[in-house]
Amino acid sequence: MANVYQVLGVQGADFPDTGFPAWTRKTGTARAVSGLAYDASSTETCYIKGKWVNYGSGTCTVDIDWWSDSSSTNNVVWSVQFIALTPGDASNMVTRAWDTKASSTDANAGQMYLNRAPVAVPESGLDGVADGDFFSIAVYREAGNGSDDLAADAVIEGLRLTYSDT
Repeated sequence: MANVYQVLGVQGADFPDTGFPAWTRKTGTARAVSGLAYDASSTETCYIKGKWVNYGSGTCTVDIDWWSDSSSTNNVVWSVQFIALTPGDASNMVTRAWDTKASSTDANAGQMYLNRAPVAVPESGLDGVADGDFFSIAVYREAGNGSDDLAADAVIEGLRLTYSDT
């Protein structure tokens, strides 16, 4: 048994018609960073696409790599949902329902620090995935959740999926 890791950027994200994060960029003396800025006062969503490679079974952990321009160490609540898409299935890609939501609360480490929020998605929340299926992940900040108290944008730089190949 081995873990499989997939790194997913946010540059190719898709968005709903309303309620989506804005692209942002910050420049420092050493480098520039960019990503999707999720607002502190409203729930915003993006969709990240990929393909299951060597998926065996079990839980998938979605690590959300994020940062904030705030020095506050308050919390952000992240949630994810999956859709599995099997080529040849009689399933409409744009009307298929999302599977069960999984969430995680993560504290901001400080201004311009990279944070990692692990969201564990049980196999039952992966929409009947099989190796080789395509997937879409809805990633959203639950700004209306009482535990989300970071009064600043939370910016996603990328995602990392970890799962078993057996």
